Amino acid sequence: MKKVTSMLLVLVMVLSLLTACGEQTEPTEAQGKTEAPTSAQSGETAAPTEQAGKAPEDYKGTLRVWSVWAEDDGATLWIDKFHEIYPNIELEFHKFSNNGDGNLALDTALTAGEVDVLMNFGIARVDARAQAGLLYDLTDFLAADGLDSVENWGLEDNIGGKIVAIPMGGNNDHIIINKDMWDAAGLGEVPTSWTLDEYYEAARKMTKTAADGMVEVYGCSNFHSIYYAALLARGYLGDNYYFNEDGTASTDQQVWKDAFEPNYNAEMVEKIQYPLIKYRDDGIQAYAPFYEGKVAMSSMTNAMTRRIANTDEYQFDFDITYAPIPTLYKDQETNYCEGIYYFTHLSIAQDCPDPELAWQFVKWFSTDGSVYFSNTGHMPTWKSVDRSAIVSVLFGSEEEAEKLIDVEAYKRVVLNYDAPTYVEYNTTASSKLGGTLNSWIMEMMRGNISIEDGFAEMKKEMDQEIAEALAQ
Repeated sequence: MKKVTSMLLVLVMVLSLLTACGEQTEPTEAQGKTEAPTSAQSGETAAPTEQAGKAPEDYKGTLRVWSVWAEDDGATLWIDKFHEIYPNIELEFHKFSNNGDGNLALDTALTAGEVDVLMNFGIARVDARAQAGLLYDLTDFLAADGLDSVENWGLEDNIGGKIVAIPMGGNNDHIIINKDMWDAAGLGEVPTSWTLDEYYEAARKMTKTAADGMVEVYGCSNFHSIYYAALLARGYLGDNYYFNEDGTASTDQQVWKDAFEPNYNAEMVEKIQYPLIKYRDDGIQAYAPFYEGKVAMSSMTNAMTRRIANTDEYQFDFDITYAPIPTLYKDQETNYCEGIYYFTHLSIAQDCPDPELAWQFVKWFSTDGSVYFSNTGHMPTWKSVDRSAIVSVLFGSEEEAEKLIDVEAYKRVVLNYDAPTYVEYNTTASSKLGGTLNSWIMEMMRGNISIEDGFAEMKKEMDQEIAEALAQ
């Protein structure tokens, strides 16, 4: 009881940093009520042991896996494929929502010893749980199986030189294009790289306005999450994009205003971009205007792929192709928005009674089995994953995919495992910083404050949040 009580106290302090209104791209379409575990286990943490020559069928037991996806929305495929290799390990899925209440339920179950394997969404969650002593150190398991974390997932460590979570799933931001509208505007070949100026020039040519001035088709759109209005700052800054070298907020750098101002102009002045205010006020997600033909192209995440593949529920009567997120500047050497960024981190609970058993699933789902994770619309991050296999998991086959999308462009752009990405190594006040960015972006978009003053206030508030977090 002492152990549970003390860990809960730590969690209360840690979770207070994570419940701010920061917004990320989340697997919201698959979330539901938290299911309580049917049984709890307890016991001392076992150390990794050498199991030379042990066959997959020799592993026996049940693993309690906490995930935002359960059997009815993706996990059945994972279970079936895992059982083909490990027939005697049962996977018992417990579904939680990736929000404040859902993560609190997971953390409570962790302290009670009711979790074996869990998904963490965002590095801040990993950091908080690791600091609270809730995650098992995977470093020895990786070494024993000869898995180099940098070669396999581009990961050096999570915390203090240790690996307590494998970033097995991620997202890719890209531009999805209605190819029929693109061709009708006479825009020629879809670019394999381009600048923000070139992107907006194409949007102007695809925008259609009625005689009464009403926009019938917007040339472009951002994804509906607020921070996309300044996404290209991440693409320029890369790792730890919220921070200057001295640890203060980076939003005093000109790049943030350079990323936001063209978006403001496209939406509020030229009216060639679908309004962020409409997304937020009407509760619309960016998928709908695109497949309804109200938007010619949009920044998008790979979650859209599930909708394209679901022909029973969604109908597209136009060709679809893809282009990378544009660079902010013409002479920009690196675009950190082109790669696949981490989002889903797989861990073993510190109080798991059989970590070696749990490692069999974590290892499989982070390597050979990771291809099946793509059935959720999220992408595996394993660098050896077969891109053609991902397409087949999503669409049934490459031939079926070709009926709906430009497969070559999809593999090159959306499944770009060779491109650079950004990593949030510094998680100081990260959720609060995201919420502050979102709040001031909306204030500027609504015209409640000038862009100059908005970023000045944003910088001041973020610096205060960083200072308070470091003082705790």
